[in-house]
Amino acid sequence: MTLVSKRIRYAYELVGIAATFATGCNNLLQLSFFIGADDSAPASAPAELSVLQENGQVSYVVGEGETKWLEHGVVVSDIGSYLKVHAYNQDWYDHAVDVQITVEAK
Repeated sequence: MTLVSKRIRYAYELVGIAATFATGCNNLLQLSFFIGADDSAPASAPAELSVLQENGQVSYVVGEGETKWLEHGVVVSDIGSYLKVHAYNQDWYDHAVDVQITVEAK
């Protein structure tokens, strides 16, 4: 499942991501974050700029009963881009996706 933000109509810096994982996720819900030029929401991971893979060693984050704070300084100069959260659930049970992405206008 991929969730897509509203269109961001200005240049910005992605400064941080807060991903909350409920108790019971057992590190089986993988969340990946992307910056895209359109509002498509593919079932598989988007083929766009992966925020974590481009700026770190892994392409996703997992958790169990916690909030993960990911601080990033990714400048996006493209006007009209979209932020995307891709959730890949490896569990038998459904899990809610709770993500907040902070951006600052540039």
